[in-house]
Amino acid sequence: MSVLVYHPFDPVTRPSCQIECWRQLAALPPEWELVNQLCVSSFDYSAGLAEVWDGDHDLIIVEHDNSPTPVMLAEMVACREPVCTRPYQIGPASSHQLVTFPSVRNGPSLPRVGEMIPTATHSSIGCTKYSPAWRAMVGRPERQLWYHVENSLNRLVAGNPGAWHVHWPMCGHGH
Repeated sequence: MSVLVYHPFDPVTRPSCQIECWRQLAALPPEWELVNQLCVSSFDYSAGLAEVWDGDHDLIIVEHDNSPTPVMLAEMVACREPVCTRPYQIGPASSHQLVTFPSVRNGPSLPRVGEMIPTATHSSIGCTKYSPAWRAMVGRPERQLWYHVENSLNRLVAGNPGAWHVHWPMCGHGH
């Protein structure tokens, strides 16, 4: 099975947060295809995603400020679940909040570091995997502004299979 890593980036937004991401992407297995999507307009993220959506490859999204290692990505590719996510910390280190919601929530708070939840009903899409069979079943996401892509993909996951499979440990995040 082939692997395509989709890397949407904006060289102007937080360039110092992107250094580790570029370093990890440079170490990907040579047989994996890397698509660096320059995002200048508000529609470039979704337009580029539409171009790589179809096909018989596992699709991995690695956003510009995330830095999963090639081993972390290979674990997601080897997983039999149709959609996978790897959480990452947001905000200052003292907040310990992750951008992945557990499938059963107890109140309005985000999960905290150390709550190694196995599934999630919502996830940020900065480090995610989508199987070819799942993508063919749900169809291509619509063209939309970059800040709507995450909600669109979460709606597709909510419809089938209903939850993201969560991989641990979390990956690095630049801010």
